[in-house]
Amino acid sequence: MKISKTTIVEFLSKITLTVAGFVSTLLFARYLGSGVLGQYFLLIGVLSWLEFAGQLGVTKAIQKRVSENELPAAYLGAGLLIQATIASLLAGAILLAGDYVNQYLGASVVEFVVLLVLVRLGYGYVTAGLRGQHRVATAASLETAATVLQAGLQVLMAIGLGLGFLGLIYGYFSAFFIIIVVGLLLISNRHRPALPSREHVKKLLSFAQYSWLGVLKTRTSAWMDIIVLGIFIPQSLVGIYGASWRVAVVISLASQSLWQTLFPAMSELNANKNTPEIRSLFEKGLMYGGIIAIPGAVGLILLGSEILRIYGSEFTQGGHILAILAFSALFASYEGQFRAALDATNRPDLTFISNLLFLVINVTGNIVLVWQFGWIGAAVATSGSMLVSLVYSYTLVDRTLGVTIPIGEIGKQVTASAVMAVVVVIVKEFTKTQPYYFVIMTITIGVLVYSLTLLVLSLEVRTKAMEFADLLVN
Repeated sequence: MKISKTTIVEFLSKITLTVAGFVSTLLFARYLGSGVLGQYFLLIGVLSWLEFAGQLGVTKAIQKRVSENELPAAYLGAGLLIQATIASLLAGAILLAGDYVNQYLGASVVEFVVLLVLVRLGYGYVTAGLRGQHRVATAASLETAATVLQAGLQVLMAIGLGLGFLGLIYGYFSAFFIIIVVGLLLISNRHRPALPSREHVKKLLSFAQYSWLGVLKTRTSAWMDIIVLGIFIPQSLVGIYGASWRVAVVISLASQSLWQTLFPAMSELNANKNTPEIRSLFEKGLMYGGIIAIPGAVGLILLGSEILRIYGSEFTQGGHILAILAFSALFASYEGQFRAALDATNRPDLTFISNLLFLVINVTGNIVLVWQFGWIGAAVATSGSMLVSLVYSYTLVDRTLGVTIPIGEIGKQVTASAVMAVVVVIVKEFTKTQPYYFVIMTITIGVLVYSLTLLVLSLEVRTKAMEFADLLVN
């Protein structure tokens, strides 16, 4: 499958994933309340960190080594062996710390936390294996199926059966267990994991020793603020902050789809020492990386409170939080591409340095700023640390590949976003006294204005739009 078509599949999968997540979160907020939603976000935050401890960069290393097409079955076996060993040790550690886990989450659920960690590790293994096999679209479809199934089962159990918080846990576990089974069958259909040699394990760990910090960086950017907020503010406000974050990350979906698609392609090109083609692919990625993120950030800044009103009137107080987090998602849209380029060119040592810088600023900033300013401090710390990481990652990639930033195309996206902003402000004035769902009309008008303006301004976008239309039809 061509890269452009794979990107479309990846993006459409993420859109479906986002819609499923939005609808389920909306239902949880309206039927279970911000308190239960906050408790659930704290659980997922804890789970995310435990998942990191169970992976330690192994999944990224699996994707990298398998994508090089040199004895992929042996690397899949090595990854499975390492992952299973770490998972066993982690499960025991969680049970030993059970009282602290239960106290933080406000419920006796440590046994369920163990089960959730195990299925998350299994899910990470199968998606890494599929992406390493260059089956990016398959992995994206599997991810979509997992989220849709999870949302459906959680709504059924938490709301339909009235199980509340426990229903959210049951639905989560059931969905990912099913997906793991399907994923293992798909991986084995092409490469059945084989017994690895010591050399395979060593090469996998040699990449993981650097890539683990990238995973930690991802966890920190997504969940450090939630974890710290759980100490300082009520769970109801954590629920509002978490809902705001979930809305903000939507604008980075296109960029995520792009660099996840380009990574295995650039990795294979690097194995063949084809640096010019890597540079060309990367610069194309930068050209389209902000095509949704830039207008999306503008829209969230202008319509934050109106969008959150969909969840319920109590959520509107998070409008200013959403506006700040929009910047974080925008910066992440580009930063992720720089990080993927460094990993694909087998420079995890440089990614390590960039991620370490982000971690120091993010963790320190969250603790200090949340302590001083509450949830606004968390949003500022998250956005500020992502900006620093973006700037530094750019310097590393420029030093490695010598890339050229497509200023002209990015400028056209900014101009189209400015035109959209003017129209949105005008429409907002006419709909501000209307019911909450009128924000959908405002968003739709903004999307149409931006799209039409960008098509007029950019020949590159017009050409690519025609190509995408042909791909979808054919």
